[in-house]
Amino acid sequence: MSTQIHNNWSRRRFVKTSAAVAAAALAPGLTGCGDGDSGYAGFRLAFQTYGLRHFPVGEALAMVRDLGISQIELWNLHNQMSAPGVRDKSIAPYHAHPGDWGALQPLMQQNGIQAIAYGAQNFNLDFSENRAILEWAQRAGVEAISAHIDPRAFDYLDGLVEETGVKIGIHNHGPGWHHPDIPTIADALKDHHPNLGLYADTQHFFRSAVDPVEAVETFIDRLHGIHLKDVKHGLPLDHDSHDQQEVLGEGQIDIAAILRILKQHDYRGLLVLEYEAVPENPIPSMKQSLQNLRDMCANL
Repeated sequence: MSTQIHNNWSRRRFVKTSAAVAAAALAPGLTGCGDGDSGYAGFRLAFQTYGLRHFPVGEALAMVRDLGISQIELWNLHNQMSAPGVRDKSIAPYHAHPGDWGALQPLMQQNGIQAIAYGAQNFNLDFSENRAILEWAQRAGVEAISAHIDPRAFDYLDGLVEETGVKIGIHNHGPGWHHPDIPTIADALKDHHPNLGLYADTQHFFRSAVDPVEAVETFIDRLHGIHLKDVKHGLPLDHDSHDQQEVLGEGQIDIAAILRILKQHDYRGLLVLEYEAVPENPIPSMKQSLQNLRDMCANL
């Protein structure tokens, strides 16, 4: 399906993607990002820092380092956390706060971490803001942004993702959001630039009564990232809370089947651990999730 989406877009518009991709490859912070992580079957493992939202970003980065992960999808509002459990929602996100982004650089360097993804970010009809976000991401070396996209913004974003080389993936946030299932995502991506794709969330597909395995396979060549999450047994589909999550590989979602599909297709996008439960003490479950993920990868 997505091959046809790509071809339709190519016929509709003159493409200069190769130049943009080449420029993005030279951006700071992307060196080595194409290398798969040892122990994870060559997948490019990253960590969504929203799972450590209880902690200031400096503490969170140290925790990510201790988990053995060197690449993150930066929660765009992590700069709002000034102390454990203390958040100031008036602070602008990193892309609009140069001081906080600058202050983050030595912290990432100190912990050996690169921010190669960012989100989840809104893209609406404020076209100047959309451009500012993508130009910031290009300068910052951000490869992909997980996003909630206003359906009316796609035509405008075509040109921006071509120009900057930054990928935007629809973040399927479940029932009530713009793109909760396979038909709405397919319709949104049709005839658009291949840098506009899907940033899949396995838990939210489950909540939308969509088989996450089917969704990943359907959009495999437009898949820019995937939030790997599992769901506790015995919960209804529409249960929407962070405590719905289970340690990866121990719940209702067939994570191993997803990994097999990704491996079969030589998936080179981002494989992102996002564990949102127990925010005050998530590390034990995160460690077990990573161990389970390594075990599953070893059996591919």
